[in-house]
Amino acid sequence: MTDPLFPGWKQPTENWSKLPHDLIDLMRHMKVSELKVTLYLLRHTWGFGNFDDFQTITLDEFQYGRKGKGGHRLDNGTGLSKPSIIAGLREAEERGTINCIADTSDKARIRKGYKLRGKESLPRSKTLTSEVKNLYLDLNKDTSKEIKDPFPSEKKQNIRQVFNSEMEKQFSMSTSIPIPRRKTVQERKSAGKLWNTPLWTIYELFRPEEERQREVKMGYDDASLKLTLSLIDDAVKKMRESNLTIATPASIVNIATSIYAEKYANQNMPEQSADFWEEYV
Repeated sequence: MTDPLFPGWKQPTENWSKLPHDLIDLMRHMKVSELKVTLYLLRHTWGFGNFDDFQTITLDEFQYGRKGKGGHRLDNGTGLSKPSIIAGLREAEERGTINCIADTSDKARIRKGYKLRGKESLPRSKTLTSEVKNLYLDLNKDTSKEIKDPFPSEKKQNIRQVFNSEMEKQFSMSTSIPIPRRKTVQERKSAGKLWNTPLWTIYELFRPEEERQREVKMGYDDASLKLTLSLIDDAVKKMRESNLTIATPASIVNIATSIYAEKYANQNMPEQSADFWEEYV
């Protein structure tokens, strides 16, 4: 059975990734597997506005599609077999178009991270030492010891920026909506209004009351962040199930607040639930 005829392209205004002309020039030299894994990696890095960080993608996800928080597939993957994916990634590394690092702390479950290799980027992944690879992606490292980041950024973000970034990534991964650009003043203002402010509103639901009252600027709570990321995913799912349109994080604030009140406020703080509904809903 043949696939149905493609209906034609819509002019993209969102949910699209820019394709560098360098890649088009390289196509004649690339095998299908190499081209597919490169395009898939581009979609899940540059497509989300992530030009610097390594992205952990499993062979299963390369084959069948990335998984969301609930285990559902966010896309259809490359459709390649696992041997073809491995060969494509190796060819891309050898050509120098991607970088790969590995977390080998658990020999039975090695995890790899990938990124597109920029001109001013790291050397090819095969020249990286195992020690550096393990430091960067050691998910089980001892957090009581200070480990120097082997790939330091020029500017370190403050805690709030880090939390905002994590929430943006979660929303983008759950909805496949790219993180907005912030190259101009207008773009930064728009991103702040439609992305940062509503996402922080959702996080504030979990933030300890004493921190909000004292306007604590540092020491934000990691546990609250994890709950927020889960709530963002839950809100997106509920809106999808109700066939509601999601354009930006501002679209999910009311649903997220409602889920919080039902799932957390009433369950964990019954004596405060009435006050919560009166204040937020």
